[in-house]
Amino acid sequence: MHGLPPRQVLLRGLSEGASQAAQEGLQATCSRAQGRNAVQSGAGEAGEEFLSDLHSANSARVAKKDPTAIHFLGKKYFFGGLGLQKNVQKAVELYAEAAELGSIDALFDLGNAYYEGNGVQQDKAKAAQFWTKAAIQGHVHALENIKNYFLGGIATKDQYAEALKGYQDAVEEMKSHDRDEAKAILEPTKSG
Repeated sequence: MHGLPPRQVLLRGLSEGASQAAQEGLQATCSRAQGRNAVQSGAGEAGEEFLSDLHSANSARVAKKDPTAIHFLGKKYFFGGLGLQKNVQKAVELYAEAAELGSIDALFDLGNAYYEGNGVQQDKAKAAQFWTKAAIQGHVHALENIKNYFLGGIATKDQYAEALKGYQDAVEEMKSHDRDEAKAILEPTKSG
């Protein structure tokens, strides 16, 4: 049996009915594999088309100087997404542009880039400046970073106080009765 092809090994010693069933099962398995390969190929093509459409739509928004789209594109360059080659320096340039146009997420990511030295010379003081600006505009993670800097002795008390005050003002400014009502409806009540 060892010199036989796998199909013949499978069929050898089976009754005629069992042999027929085994052949049909083998053919069905092959058909499923071929179908799966066709679907995967089609999905790959559809995925490429989707990425192309997404990139085109985002490019149009970038051309119109949309800070969210520019920041999104920066993220894709930072991590190498949407079929783009990873380019951290390009990402930081896009973060800076988006931040200038008003993106607080881009300010936060600029702070992260300077903190880690990704695409720029590491500069923790500059990281604190970007995080402070983002916190003042309501970015909670930027506030947490400044708080940790302060607790670690890197940020000054004045920097933390400025970030905290600005964050609280931004949160207060964003409050609305309708938002509070929606939040109360969407959050399950906590029973003790």
